[in-house]
Amino acid sequence: MGIINKLLGRATTPRSISDLLGICQEMINSGKYQEAARIAHSFIVQYRANHDFSDQENLRRQAYGYYMLCKATVKQIESCSDSQRYEFLIVFFGANSMARTAFLRSMGWRAGDSFDNDFKDHADYPFAKGVREMYDKIYNTYEGSETERADIYANEQLSAHSWKRHPLTMNNKRPQKFTDILRQKYRWPKKGGRLLQESQDWDRGVDFAQDKISRHVHIWSGYIKAGSVLIDVCQQYTYERNFLIYPALFNYRHGIEQAMKWIVMQYGHYSNVEINDFENHDLWQLWQLCKQIIIEVGSEESSILVVEQIIKDFHDLDKYSLAFRYAHNKDGSLIILPEEMIDVENIQDVMESISHFFEGVDGQLNANSSAIPDF
Repeated sequence: MGIINKLLGRATTPRSISDLLGICQEMINSGKYQEAARIAHSFIVQYRANHDFSDQENLRRQAYGYYMLCKATVKQIESCSDSQRYEFLIVFFGANSMARTAFLRSMGWRAGDSFDNDFKDHADYPFAKGVREMYDKIYNTYEGSETERADIYANEQLSAHSWKRHPLTMNNKRPQKFTDILRQKYRWPKKGGRLLQESQDWDRGVDFAQDKISRHVHIWSGYIKAGSVLIDVCQQYTYERNFLIYPALFNYRHGIEQAMKWIVMQYGHYSNVEINDFENHDLWQLWQLCKQIIIEVGSEESSILVVEQIIKDFHDLDKYSLAFRYAHNKDGSLIILPEEMIDVENIQDVMESISHFFEGVDGQLNANSSAIPDF
């Protein structure tokens, strides 16, 4: 939500969904699109503070907040200059994805349910359908570069509950029919090939962050996103699951490790806590340090125990950050992993909540620590 905060700022928070719809629509009708977006955003923040994703009414309020944020942002996209349009597109696609997920969860959607058939009589169906229609309209009319589309997709963070998959989620090199296999180019190393080749093409190039703070955040966020993208592929192409589950779980594990190390590095001195060995990959030890900081500088809330169990699950599964990188231990013995089938959709869902937790903790600790005087 960082870019949304940057663009929208702060606003007065409506007390109910009906207030939200009335106030925001009035603002939109008056051409005050940015003010409508600010109000919708403040409404979302109020209910996102509650991390209970089983609370359907809470999710419902968030869904309506994102719905109105989408409506206001669509108007901003249509009315702004070309230079501003790209940023508003990122806001829109991110908000639209969150709206779809929240609506589906609040209506009790489960895998296998048909949205149009099973929920057409639901009171929230017209609004949820409107979110999907807004997505299709904006996506199909946007003509950005491939790099911009990829950036938008990364910010969108499509959930496993999305109604449809657009070409952005597809690997264009993947064969779609048998004859495609026959026409595939077989790439072989060529003379002069180098791993890192300088590029002046903004549609193909990428640069590395050159300061420690930015790079740490990019690595933390990047590994979490990579895990989610790999799970998306597992769901889309079921035959890839047996291969991609290992890098997906490693990415998630490393993302959690980076999140906890960030908390200790940034806020540990307020609790006299520090990392003695930065190369230590023990999630359980890191969590003990992290939890102390969260409780002393942040607040002691029930979600800490939920997160603690997930960290323990990961630690028990992979104590030394080896289980998803190698088939065997250093002594050559097979690394033991569960024999039963694992729900890949649940992995993505749980890890999305863990990601939100650490993002929220960072924000809370940053706010609370700013009020602590330096001695």
